[in-house]
Amino acid sequence: MKRKVRLPGKHLFSLVAACIAFSPVAGFAQDDAPEERPPLTTDRPDFTENPLVLYYRTFQIESGLTYEKASGGVKFFNAPETLLRYGAWEKTELRLGLPNYFRAWRSGNSTSGFSDTYFGLKHQLVGSDRPLTLALMPGVTVPTGSGAFTSGAVDPEVQLIWGRGLDDRTDLAGLFAGFWTKQGAQREFSWRATVSVARSLGGPWGTFLEYAGDYFPGSGDSHVVHNGFTYALTPDSQVDLHYGFGISNTAPDFFIGAGYVVRFW
Repeated sequence: MKRKVRLPGKHLFSLVAACIAFSPVAGFAQDDAPEERPPLTTDRPDFTENPLVLYYRTFQIESGLTYEKASGGVKFFNAPETLLRYGAWEKTELRLGLPNYFRAWRSGNSTSGFSDTYFGLKHQLVGSDRPLTLALMPGVTVPTGSGAFTSGAVDPEVQLIWGRGLDDRTDLAGLFAGFWTKQGAQREFSWRATVSVARSLGGPWGTFLEYAGDYFPGSGDSHVVHNGFTYALTPDSQVDLHYGFGISNTAPDFFIGAGYVVRFW
């Protein structure tokens, strides 16, 4: 679970879209906010999602950009990495990942375009009052992207996220995820495992150190080490800077990114 720091003193698709569209009417008024704001919980910048769902009837925007140098000299840039989250019920949030712009280039040759659109939800299985927090996050990507950045099919996925507080300033979290992606005429299964240690550095600062591995049956696996820092601008907003490098032949040589999070009541 990421440690959050406080500043001092198609039917599914339609449902997600509707909740996002009407969320300002549904309950962003400051009168609906609790007297004491709960800590900001975010799903960026690490690969490990937070096992806690959003507070009921809050809306959150998470966004950023990443530069990556892959093996073989290929370079990637992508933005704005926009994820919209809405606390639709007390234990369930709805999630919409907007198409992301990608550009890839090497030796004067380049290609660019938009990725597919993501729809999903996160459901709290076990709350933070227990020794181990658990959440289940099913979702799908739909083929709205450009030719080089889409599978051309509806691809399901599911993630099981866990977290545990180690002390007042340190959290341990991770996930296990499965992806069923269309590759030509075949649908291939891949999976991901992560583990992340997050720690408050005092005041508005936080940091994390993470391992993430992607496993592709029949091809090379990707393993990366990831580190980053967060800074709370207000109790409802945060900026981040993160970077990482590969520890396997098929992983990126390195990557660096930055982003922000804003929560609305």
